[in-house]
Amino acid sequence: MSLATTLTTLQSDPRVTGHRLLGEHKAALDLANGRTIFVYHIGDEKVLAGTIRTIVNDDPRPDFILYDRFELVGDGALIQAHKMDARLVTTRRFLELLSELVAAPPASHDAASVN
Repeated sequence: MSLATTLTTLQSDPRVTGHRLLGEHKAALDLANGRTIFVYHIGDEKVLAGTIRTIVNDDPRPDFILYDRFELVGDGALIQAHKMDARLVTTRRFLELLSELVAAPPASHDAASVN
C-alpha cells in the first residue's frame, strides 16, 4: 500500500477530517479531535538504520513511520527507531491506532505514547 492509497482509504474515515501531502512519502493528517499528526510511508524498499535517521531528522518530524512488509525492515532500523523514539508501525496497525489518537485530547496527547 502506498501513501496515496492510504490517504484515499482515509478520505471516507470520520477520524480524519483532512490531509495535506507534504511529499511523495509524507503527509499531515488532521484528526477529528483537532489534532494534526505527520506520517511518513516507506515504499517497497529495504529499511535500514540510516533510512530511519533520515526520515526522523527531516522536518516536520513524523509522528509515525509506516511500512507494509516486515521482511523489508532490518533489525538495525528497528533499533534505530527505538533509539530515536520514532513510532515505526505497519500501516494496518496505524489504522487501528487512529481511534486512540482521536480519543485523546489534542493539547495533552503525545502520539508517541499511544501503544
